[in-house]
Amino acid sequence: MELACPNCGTRFRVADDAVGSGGRQVRCGACGHSWRAFPEEAAAAPSEPTAQPPAASDTADTVEPEAIAAAVAEKTAAAPAPPLETGQGADSLPQDLAAPVRRRPQPLPPPETGPRWGLLIGWLLFFAVVAGLLGGGWYFRDQVVAQVPETTRLYDLLGIPVDQAGPAFVLDWRRAIRTEETGPTVTLSGQVINATDAPLPAPQLAVVLLNAQGNQIDSWAVEVDGGPIAPGEARDFATKGPWPEAASDVSVRLLQ
Repeated sequence: MELACPNCGTRFRVADDAVGSGGRQVRCGACGHSWRAFPEEAAAAPSEPTAQPPAASDTADTVEPEAIAAAVAEKTAAAPAPPLETGQGADSLPQDLAAPVRRRPQPLPPPETGPRWGLLIGWLLFFAVVAGLLGGGWYFRDQVVAQVPETTRLYDLLGIPVDQAGPAFVLDWRRAIRTEETGPTVTLSGQVINATDAPLPAPQLAVVLLNAQGNQIDSWAVEVDGGPIAPGEARDFATKGPWPEAASDVSVRLLQ
């Protein structure tokens, strides 16, 4: 069967069952015009004009039927029918193509955020460190006060009891510098007092000589005789040693 484009007149040769009984949307391959074709249209399409038999008076120019058929066949072969162009369905090709509508781009939705595990873990670590510092400050408060006496006031403000154990011995001493035949000497004398409520072994003392910059230049040990010292008892001690020219000060300390 043949279809003729109503816009440009181009003919198409299609299979007999290509249109179907209900019609089909087709498009002209030459001009792009689309229309819905029906079987009746194919039946009603005008056929190629056929040569009219010449009049009786023109017997000299008579054309044979075989020549007419050959001419029609040659024209058909010279202009093959373009293929039928359709959409995916019978009504898939729109009749009117509307102008494109400009739409404002919609903002993208914010990204979904899950639980903030990093922030939560950071806070947990912070509280763990604070709890560790507070616990250590409570449990080792006596050692902290012994090393840093200034923290005693802080513990008092917080109402935390601290065992402030005083020194076991108190030293009361004096010095005397003399010049002898062997040179300048320093004499140290004084008392060692037991400041506890129990008898303690007699301690050992150390004499340290210092220069003007506070650096140690000499030292020696001093034994306190007499055995254990009773509570509150004051035990005398005395020692003597050389006094170098570089010496500027002297100190007596407990070794035990």
